[in-house]
Amino acid sequence: MRIDAAAVTHVGLKRENNEDNFYINGVYKKDVTEDICICGDTKRRKSYTYAVCDGVGGVDFGELASLHSVEELVNFDGKDLADRFADFIQAANDRICLDIKANGGKRIGSTAALLFITKKRAGICNIGDSRVYLFHEDELKQISHDHTRRQRMIDSGEIVENSGEPAVKDHMLTQFLGVFPTEFKLEPHIVRNIRIKKKDIFLLCSDGLTDMVSDESLREIIRDNAAESSEKIVNELIHAAIQNGGRDNITAIVAKVI
Repeated sequence: MRIDAAAVTHVGLKRENNEDNFYINGVYKKDVTEDICICGDTKRRKSYTYAVCDGVGGVDFGELASLHSVEELVNFDGKDLADRFADFIQAANDRICLDIKANGGKRIGSTAALLFITKKRAGICNIGDSRVYLFHEDELKQISHDHTRRQRMIDSGEIVENSGEPAVKDHMLTQFLGVFPTEFKLEPHIVRNIRIKKKDIFLLCSDGLTDMVSDESLREIIRDNAAESSEKIVNELIHAAIQNGGRDNITAIVAKVI
């Protein structure tokens, strides 16, 4: 089994800086001033690790939170990462809390969406609203779980999904990195032992993609380009988000099982 993976992070059309970051098998965006960064990896490995982190905090701060999140992932990357997802989340959170103290209490934070693959099994973990999808047999399924006020209301039955409730509720995070112990307990969403097959395609992305491109459109883009390289697919996804307005930073990783 080999994974063909590619990542693109793009500042979008409305923001002045790119607060997103990504991680592909040890490679990430080290220069936070880069508005656009592209990375690919097709090397055969014993295990594969991918992540998307979306920073919050404004100029010079949100990008620090996402950068330090992926930097912390370097310390956890390896064959047993799926068993250490929660440990990584705690370590990344602690790192960002130190940043907050060092910056005089200026609040910053980050989401995180992770994918770990080894021995024909995948595990995913997320906190916040960055997502992980699996494209399998022409169907696209979200396997992460949004930590937002809106999703909490859907889960409780207070509102119906796709009911047209005000969009302001979509981005009010209920879980994120950068939380002190006295505020609330971190509860990342974790799924392990996902069986994978050749031709399966994983998508990790920030909300800069999913706010601009519907799930159905994501499925169509991946379906129509499934025979192409991951780089081709991810570029088509980023292009779609930009064409639809590109209101936020946009980051996506496509990982194809080949």
